[in-house]
Amino acid sequence: MHVLVVCTANIARSPLAEAMLAASLAPHGVDVSSAGTRASDGHPAASASQELARLRGLDLTGHRSRPVTERLVQAADLVLTMSERHRDACGPLVPGAGRRTFTVRELVRLLTAADVADGPDAVAERLPWLVEQAQLARPVAPPPRGKEDVHDPIRDPWPAWTVMGATLDDLLTTVVRAAGAEPAWQPQAAVRAEVGAEVSRDDSGTAARPATDPAPRTGWFRRRRASARKP
Repeated sequence: MHVLVVCTANIARSPLAEAMLAASLAPHGVDVSSAGTRASDGHPAASASQELARLRGLDLTGHRSRPVTERLVQAADLVLTMSERHRDACGPLVPGAGRRTFTVRELVRLLTAADVADGPDAVAERLPWLVEQAQLARPVAPPPRGKEDVHDPIRDPWPAWTVMGATLDDLLTTVVRAAGAEPAWQPQAAVRAEVGAEVSRDDSGTAARPATDPAPRTGWFRRRRASARKP
């Protein structure tokens, strides 16, 4: 099982998300990597992303950027993007890849609408099953409440980076627990009070919903599975 995380330059959002997912899923036999739709080879992660990783007990000092390619998309069982623009760029690279390509917000929304109470227990087997369930939920799930992007803070001051980090904390915790694993990073609990109702923006700079708009609570999937298995 391989997860590919995609953003624009592969120096801000996707390296942090890759590190968070890899720490949590690699012990279960899941490979995680990242790339960028407009990336060039060899650049380190942005210093702010490195700091966000350090605050979560992770290390991005060895990260180097690379562009997304047809080969990378072909090899991925799940392509998880930071914006709709990235999703729409990756899907057409390989026939059929759109079925396994989602923004991270989109995946959480679809899994909330899908019936994921059962399925395999092993994480490496459960993740592909979740991808299938999310794809099946696309025609029937409630529509999104706006763009399903994680804002790119690359030109913003530090508070916007903390919003991005807190957003990934929420979304990726939901994905990891839906897969049957536990987050292996330390979320910044104090960030929510610090950023309050700061507003995220999509890649064009358009105001969107609050960046701290919560993902479904992280115990939701476990409670749903447990209740489904009661006699």
